[in-house]
Amino acid sequence: MDKKINMYAAKALVLFFVASVAFTALFVYSGGGIFRSPTELDEYNLYFTVKDISANSARYFVEGDMVTAEGGIVLGELKGIEKIAPAQVYVTKSGGGVEIIEYPENSRVDVYGSISARGVSAGRFLLGGAKHIASGDVFSVSTEHLDVVLTITEIVKK
Repeated sequence: MDKKINMYAAKALVLFFVASVAFTALFVYSGGGIFRSPTELDEYNLYFTVKDISANSARYFVEGDMVTAEGGIVLGELKGIEKIAPAQVYVTKSGGGVEIIEYPENSRVDVYGSISARGVSAGRFLLGGAKHIASGDVFSVSTEHLDVVLTITEIVKK
């Protein structure tokens, strides 16, 4: 009888260990967000660049517009544009090396701005607590006034 009880206790201990490992893996994979409700999301600034667009298009970045990526992913609200600069092109010289050439003023520009977003961070940023995004990610996005391709350059908690 004692051997039977010890066998059940050993099976229960192994089952508890396996469940603990699975729960820990789930917790780490989710960034700890499995216990957070959407009301507990923190505010972040997503800094971005949009390269080589027409100077006229740059006028259509409107503060307050919602920024939505393909697949209906809402990145957040356009917070503002920090800088609009002449677009730069990297050209290989005939003798080797690279030369940076800027487009003439008011023709092609690079736009630098930020989006106000909500998410969580536990070693990595989870937009809305679910979608992992990081610096270097490229998104085709739409606002009410504009469709562009932007690159996330930095994610900073407010």
